[in-house]
Amino acid sequence: MRAFVAVAALILMLSAVVTYPPEVNAAAASISVNVCGEATDEAKAMEDARFKAAKKTLAKIMAPRREANSLFQKIARDYASYTGKIDVKQKQESNGKIQLICAVAVDQQKLLEIVNQMTDARDGAIVDSAGGNTAFFFVRVKGAADDTLAKKYEQKLLTVCNDRFQRMGFMTDVEDEIFVTLNQYKSMPYDAFCRQMTQKIRQDYPEIVVAVIGEVTLSPIGNDDTGYTVNGDILLTALDVPRNNIVINLNEAYRAKGDTTVDANDKILAKIAVNTAETLTDKILSKR
Repeated sequence: MRAFVAVAALILMLSAVVTYPPEVNAAAASISVNVCGEATDEAKAMEDARFKAAKKTLAKIMAPRREANSLFQKIARDYASYTGKIDVKQKQESNGKIQLICAVAVDQQKLLEIVNQMTDARDGAIVDSAGGNTAFFFVRVKGAADDTLAKKYEQKLLTVCNDRFQRMGFMTDVEDEIFVTLNQYKSMPYDAFCRQMTQKIRQDYPEIVVAVIGEVTLSPIGNDDTGYTVNGDILLTALDVPRNNIVINLNEAYRAKGDTTVDANDKILAKIAVNTAETLTDKILSKR
């Protein structure tokens, strides 16, 4: 699991995914799916677009899953069987990658046939491994003095949140591709950051069902004979992405004192990680 680090702002990513029952219904034979394909060259970007279009369409037929050996991912990787013509609307470059905004033709009827072939004939249930929810966060941390400390703070949040979510029955995962893709939004103002992240997730990552998007800002207050004081403000929104519902909004302020500013930051991040993880897991589980 590779940490992604930015100079004064980084994106820490967990996610929360709620598994919904599959809906295998009749569908139009062919549809056009808008996605953004990204890769180091144009040919690979087109293949990425086809893969994303496959996942986006498949997510409307069966419950999205992120495990590599899941039925969802196996069918998505077979995208060549049911995707076709690519109509490139726009080509651009970002962070050393070619991005193709395009419409991909998907044979939805053929996809439905593939899904049905993997259906248990006895009760119509999709044949897939059992599993709980998968949890992902998209939280950037601002106010770190340097990259080394930023990485340390990211890892602290990740460790605490992973532990809490796993103890509550969630699976946790971080995918490098998403880190790289969403890096382009890290310097945006908070509202734009959340808006662009949400739009990108809905467009290209249908397997993310609940996304926790937010920001932690560390602000040193000063020091006296008793130590150094730091404020920590956290803004978080947990979204049920397919249903476009807000599961929870958090806007909380913390304060901690330590022997040094770094010590105070460590303490405040520990508080934020523990309290936030508990609040989110409790709230998400209550919605199940």
